[in-house]
Amino acid sequence: MNYDEITDTKTSAEDLTNVIDTLPFLADRRVVVLKHLKLLEKGGKDRAEGLLKALLNKPDETFVIIVEEKVDKRTKLYKHIDKAGHVVEFSYLSESDLIKYIAGSLGRFGKRIDAATARYLVHYSGTELSVIHQELQKLADYTGEESVISNDDIDAVCTKSIESKIFELVDCMGTSRRARALKLYHDLIASKEPPLRILFMLTRQFRMTYKAKLCHTHGLSDSATIGKMKVQPFLVKKCLLQARAFTIRQLEDALNRMPAN
Repeated sequence: MNYDEITDTKTSAEDLTNVIDTLPFLADRRVVVLKHLKLLEKGGKDRAEGLLKALLNKPDETFVIIVEEKVDKRTKLYKHIDKAGHVVEFSYLSESDLIKYIAGSLGRFGKRIDAATARYLVHYSGTELSVIHQELQKLADYTGEESVISNDDIDAVCTKSIESKIFELVDCMGTSRRARALKLYHDLIASKEPPLRILFMLTRQFRMTYKAKLCHTHGLSDSATIGKMKVQPFLVKKCLLQARAFTIRQLEDALNRMPAN
């Protein structure tokens, strides 16, 4: 009764104000969660201004939690939240931090893993900690009395992320491994991945590889390329390696064939 969670991006500024203005009922506090409403991006300016007014005049008994994936720190709304409230940023761990996390977590199971194998797991299953935690539990159960985790163990029981599958698929295209590319595609379809999602992921991968190729062609260093692409460093390094198999023209032709472009 004293908790509201709003996830509809079409919610008007007036409706947001009404929810925030509501006093607690038979309680000392009230919580309002605004989740992924794009209030801190350029497109949400009008609603953001309305929300700012509501926050400036909200009852002291009401706590507002705003959850967003993209944030423009230059907006008035963000500056008010930062000053009057508390901002917490949950960033993905770097590859080196993920490797330490994996080694430490497996250590609690009495298992050991070297840095190269831990890196292989990150590239294989992705960077989400909830997923990695599940994979580590599976590896611990699967290896039994064995104390050292190997790449073969990962191949045997871990789930390959769609990002990893898409990367390998593009890799196969660049190195003319057609049979393997087709098998990977059919595996994605068999695992119930929607064709439009596969197309979106392919477009994203080709775009990242194209950007990496352009940066390399213009003589940018790896660190400068990471800054330009604004993705995790290990992904940039993978894209730079993948880009070697393509020419600029081939990558442009591939992107031009993508309906999403």
